[in-house]
Amino acid sequence: MISKERFVNGAENYVEREVLPHLPDLKALAVAGVVALYAQKIPQIVEGLEKVPAVKLLGVIQDGMIDEDALYNAFAPNIRKPLEFDIPFVGKLSFDRAEVDKLLKYVKEA
Repeated sequence: MISKERFVNGAENYVEREVLPHLPDLKALAVAGVVALYAQKIPQIVEGLEKVPAVKLLGVIQDGMIDEDALYNAFAPNIRKPLEFDIPFVGKLSFDRAEVDKLLKYVKEA
């Protein structure tokens, strides 16, 4: 289990090192800005999720700590094709199993 702050730091590092370098300058600026805004909201989002009965039952978030391994083991094996996200002003970004593995690595290293 890791703190929500460490989770956010790892995700921010992933975006900074793995996503932004592959985007044109203006798109990179837009993604960086959105990530920074979401990062500020993550503690409240996690606190809200922690109150959801299903999340409590699953035990993936407890006392502000996130069980990154449980989340990874539940979702990563089911990613069989790239997931596409359409981000306003940026366009489509895809996220495959290899990217999930990289994200987990950054989270654990944060």
